[in-house]
Amino acid sequence: MRVLFGVAAATAASLLYDVGVACQAHEARRTSTRSAMRVSLLATLARRPIWLAGLALGIVGWPLQAVATRLAPLSVVQPTLGVGLIALLAIGAHRMAEPVRQRDVLAVCGLLAGVALLTIGGGPAGTAHLGTAAATMLAITAMATLAPVVAAAVGIIDGRLATVGAGIGFAWSGISTKLCADSAAAGRWPAALGWAVATAAASGVALLSESTALQRRPVTRTAPAVFALQVLVPLAVMPWIGVPRWAASPVAALATIVGVAAVLGAATDMLHSRAVDAATAPS
Repeated sequence: MRVLFGVAAATAASLLYDVGVACQAHEARRTSTRSAMRVSLLATLARRPIWLAGLALGIVGWPLQAVATRLAPLSVVQPTLGVGLIALLAIGAHRMAEPVRQRDVLAVCGLLAGVALLTIGGGPAGTAHLGTAAATMLAITAMATLAPVVAAAVGIIDGRLATVGAGIGFAWSGISTKLCADSAAAGRWPAALGWAVATAAASGVALLSESTALQRRPVTRTAPAVFALQVLVPLAVMPWIGVPRWAASPVAALATIVGVAAVLGAATDMLHSRAVDAATAPS
């Protein structure tokens, strides 16, 4: 029953996140790309009510995600956060005039099928522990999150790189959300506060990368790719902090392998769209 409540909380968070990102995409593509990967981009967007409404939806979704991670395994929560992509495809096609192709629909369906398999292979909920190995993995992931920022500093701005950076950054914030929730449950309030601050910082960098990507790429392709990375990164990182990825059985292992392949394939397809990107990007 706890897991079902966790899935319900994650589903609600997913809908809030994806409706929110649609609002943010609407405003991001109306902003000059000259502000890409700069704080001024977020400063400009922060003066627009629709973008702020989208941000507010995401903020409201975060505590629901935190509750979900306490009730269900992260390997179940993260895949469930993809349910809102179905609504996002409809919004993109009918409200934002995006070229949603049959291939895009199939890719999202493959992504959802993959995460469903990962749910089957999900292990029991566990408590995260931060040791040397965990700190190393989190540091490596944090550096990957900063890759678009470093690239922009040397004059390289790419929508796909920004998409990857956003996905890894939001995945990092998902992991730190788990650490925050576990610390709070154990009464370690200073640690919980520290992880909450770290989550906000990672989310801020990821938001900048995502906003840059949304200037150049359709939201119906950017958001699924970002989400796919939010699924794959925790699967690689969580065992290092003492949280199981999947149940220890042959069926679970097979489901996980096939699920990872499906999610990775969908993410790769979503990232390869030069022609569509060119048609979407503003001047």
